[in-house]
Amino acid sequence: LRIVGALSVGPRERLLLVQVGETQLLMGVAPGRISRLLTLSTPVELDEGEAQVGSGGFAKLLRAAQGGKTP
Repeated sequence: LRIVGALSVGPRERLLLVQVGETQLLMGVAPGRISRLLTLSTPVELDEGEAQVGSGGFAKLLRAAQGGKTP
């Protein structure tokens, strides 16, 4: 179990990309609540620097996934 990437989407809300064995889950985290938003069919690979909060790598991958574009 490991956090692959994180993105702040509000003052107390975050998106987390979590690796559980071979499966990756996109999780929404807010005060008092954790929700699975998506199970990824293709795992996302991030470089060490991209996975850091605020680095922009994880945010770029999410934007690309929404628009169908590659980063």
